[in-house]
Amino acid sequence: MSSRYSSYKPKEDKPIPQKMQNFSTSTMISNNFDSQKFSKISKDPKKLCQPRIIGYYKAWDNQVIKSSQLAKLSHVIFKYLVVSKNGTTIGFKNNLEEAKFMDLKRRIRDFKETKLMVSLDFGKNFKMEKSQNLIKNINSFLDFHNLDGVDLDWRHPTPEDIPNQVNFLRNLKNSINPKNLISMVFGGLEWNYFYRMDLKNLIENLDFLNIFSMDYYNGNLTGPPAPLFSGPEEFRGFNVDRTMRYFVCITKNSKKMNMGIPFYGKFWTNVKKGPKDDIWNSGSFEKNIPWRSINFKESAKWHKYSMVPFILDSEKNTFLGFENQQSLKKKMEYLKKKNMGGLMIESIGDDDDVDSLLDTVVENIQCLEKEDDNVVNYKC
Repeated sequence: MSSRYSSYKPKEDKPIPQKMQNFSTSTMISNNFDSQKFSKISKDPKKLCQPRIIGYYKAWDNQVIKSSQLAKLSHVIFKYLVVSKNGTTIGFKNNLEEAKFMDLKRRIRDFKETKLMVSLDFGKNFKMEKSQNLIKNINSFLDFHNLDGVDLDWRHPTPEDIPNQVNFLRNLKNSINPKNLISMVFGGLEWNYFYRMDLKNLIENLDFLNIFSMDYYNGNLTGPPAPLFSGPEEFRGFNVDRTMRYFVCITKNSKKMNMGIPFYGKFWTNVKKGPKDDIWNSGSFEKNIPWRSINFKESAKWHKYSMVPFILDSEKNTFLGFENQQSLKKKMEYLKKKNMGGLMIESIGDDDDVDSLLDTVVENIQCLEKEDDNVVNYKC
């Protein structure tokens, strides 16, 4: 079997390689963190102040998570460990990604309130054959590294595997260390799929759900990564509100929902401006651009229906949709109004060196008034 899927074997912690140190040493020092600002979110004795602020941390990019970011997150999810196609083994893709995980594990010890989880990538061709072996490997990995839980990215099950997801989660929940959390990833267009995951039975075995309420537009139609509302014609429901309404109305449980927040923009070329709207036009999708790399942010316009910024360059025929401080404030208001349990950031390394977007989240997220108040604030 390929070494990419070699069974997990405990190893001693190793120092982070020089290759990784070169690009990240300056980012590993906390320069810009106001501990009092964060404490009002997590330690206010007058409220049950427990909104989740979860950051995905990519194993493969060239950013190392900063101490200032670790202090502001409730959970960090290291993304990804890989799962073999038949589900027998898990492991790191390469030594560099393993070293990045070991570095994170060492440094998170200084932040007692920030939980560390790992995400498993099941891929599009995954077939569940030996689930008990996989469950055993997951538990061994979590116990050896003293982690706080596991996040399952199994967004593309076959129709035959949909009941297997429920059985797998139930068995994992029954065997896992009670202190460990289990979360699962769901796509933003789950409501639009012909074969839908069994939410009602899955949620019983999950501590929370990470909803990728983003990436609605990728092909020949321009658009923001996460419009809060609106959408053109047949794409009118391709937005955050429609996504979150589906998950809450099906499960009747808003407190387990984490709304996805993209810290990146989506860029198109060959854009042909239509007569109706500045934000939805024909074009050629090029790439995602991290917030830290977006230039000319001050020239962005505001789309009042979607509640997101965008840059449309008529001379170069380009379009960029993204999130900024204004759109994040609107999303934090939405979380409070809809009684959501928290948010998930994809991904924490896309923020800039002064944590502009993460600070906006921390400063504007509002506390949950009642821990057991699971009111559904949607017309289902």
